[in-house]
Amino acid sequence: MIRSYLRGLTEQVGGRNPLALAEQLYLLFEGAITASQLHGEPWPAHYAREAAEHLVAAYKGQKQA
Repeated sequence: MIRSYLRGLTEQVGGRNPLALAEQLYLLFEGAITASQLHGEPWPAHYAREAAEHLVAAYKGQKQA
């Protein structure tokens, strides 16, 4: 469900490979949830958000082939 939602969003970004971006964002999401539960703290989610913003910015800068 979340992966489908991310795929829909990343298609709007306009990079070369929106599916790859969606999968990378999903991995960040899953990792942040797991790490937050493991450590009992919110910092993994904050860093995952920053990483996601960098990924999206990089994909926005790509030209479609």
